[in-house]
Amino acid sequence: MNMSRVTRKLFLLAAAGAMLSGCADMDFPRKLDFNSNWVSRDGKSQEQFYRDQGECKRETLLVNPPAFPSQAGVDGSNWDMSNIKEFESCMRSKGWAKE
Repeated sequence: MNMSRVTRKLFLLAAAGAMLSGCADMDFPRKLDFNSNWVSRDGKSQEQFYRDQGECKRETLLVNPPAFPSQAGVDGSNWDMSNIKEFESCMRSKGWAKE
């Protein structure tokens, strides 16, 4: 193998790695931050927030269960966009708004 082939393969490998690593930062969250900027439109307490949040987590997983239950926990890890949208819709229906 001559040096130009090795250099070309290394360049292509580095370029492919750079392109793939850029995809990881796109709008595909791997973990949902449940506590991010939710405010009550009705003056609800922090305790009510946690209660509503827990109900919405359960409802979301009942309505749209993950393909691999052991990999998508109630903590929001590995939720897909449909789970996130379902959760946020539930929170809005309970009087919460995301800032």
